[in-house]
Amino acid sequence: MKILALFELLEHLSFPFLSAMNIKSEINNTICVEYQNLLGNTAEQFIQKQIEQNKEIDEQKLLDYASQGALTLAFLHKHKIVHGQISPQNLSIAEDGTLKFERRIETKCKSIIGLCRYIRKSYLAQLLVDITGASVQDRLAIVERGEFIELVNILKWAHKQNKELSRPIQLWVCEVVQDLINENKQAAIKGFEQFEIIQQLKELLGSDLELEEVKFVHANALKLFTTYANSDKNKKLMHDIGLAQAVTQNIKSQCSGVSEKSVMTITNQLIFQVDIYRNLGQHPYLEQFSKDGIISALFNDGLINGKSERTKVTSAYGLGWVYRATPLPEEMKSVIINQLK
Repeated sequence: MKILALFELLEHLSFPFLSAMNIKSEINNTICVEYQNLLGNTAEQFIQKQIEQNKEIDEQKLLDYASQGALTLAFLHKHKIVHGQISPQNLSIAEDGTLKFERRIETKCKSIIGLCRYIRKSYLAQLLVDITGASVQDRLAIVERGEFIELVNILKWAHKQNKELSRPIQLWVCEVVQDLINENKQAAIKGFEQFEIIQQLKELLGSDLELEEVKFVHANALKLFTTYANSDKNKKLMHDIGLAQAVTQNIKSQCSGVSEKSVMTITNQLIFQVDIYRNLGQHPYLEQFSKDGIISALFNDGLINGKSERTKVTSAYGLGWVYRATPLPEEMKSVIINQLK
């Protein structure tokens, strides 16, 4: 359904000043759209209270709201999305003083941590605007000016904060990474040259986030690096930091997109360009992946209980690679062969 596909695009669209939305396709062919619950007063009520209490309205705060709103509109327009009517009635101010512009806008900060968050959110917002609609060469130029290093610093900062502060920032970093390297192999290769960005994403998905917190954007940002790994050397780098082990748990995700991207992340590391053809001995990762439960997870969670056909096929393909020169276990053989027919 084209309409459902469009809604799914909106669901995965992430930006610092947009609220979340969840799309559900119901059995009766209807589409249910759940929006982030925006608590607090509308902007109109806020202004009215300021007038009634004879308070001066903070001009700097209004400028903050206006600039963030402009960034949000620029981002939406680059995605060829028209927002619709914007008025004080459909803007909301939360209890913490945050203005909700359709989804989210951050206000003037009152603490050092708040200031750091504000600066990082504004930086990520501007970066997302720059990236949206940019050509492959323009996105590569953004990477070459050292943005991966800044993104690493932001992830390190977020790692030390509480979930309320860190989770939105981590999500937007992944959105930036995804948009920079999607269909942009050269930009991804730059990531291997600045390998710490891959290490930080691995820590995010493997340690920082609980299973239910991992979203499609998190999983896809890391998966894209494995897609564009241009050499067996880079695949070995990912293996050596335990990247496959970090994402194995996410195959169990209730989100089919997360499960699918996690399986792809592992399978991409199993495919070698040269060595396995020259030496048809045991796959170099077979023993370790068996010991760590990765083979079992690919078979049971990915192939047997996979939430999409692509997840099942990719799991079977990965298992076929890891057992390429080794007899398939009897309990797996018929299932893998039937899936790959």
